[in-house]
Amino acid sequence: MRCLRALLRQKLVHHDSTKYDGYRLTPLGYDFLALKVLVNRGTVAAVGRQIGVGKESDVYEVRVAAAPPVSSPHACATQMTLAGVSGVPH
Repeated sequence: MRCLRALLRQKLVHHDSTKYDGYRLTPLGYDFLALKVLVNRGTVAAVGRQIGVGKESDVYEVRVAAAPPVSSPHACATQMTLAGVSGVPH
């Protein structure tokens, strides 16, 4: 129960008791879950500063963990870009 309270406090889940007593992930909760999966897979090593804001997304710098060598500038830009991570606090 302490874990759920902590998630509620951070607004990662929402408690709904109108029709049933249950919890659901918020959009911010989905973003944090996605970042955790990327970190656990070793894809992302760190999240940096915010570099852009869009209509439905915020764009942050990320440090890629152990990126393979690249052969072209386009491939490098593709590996270094992570877009569409909305709701990450700055």
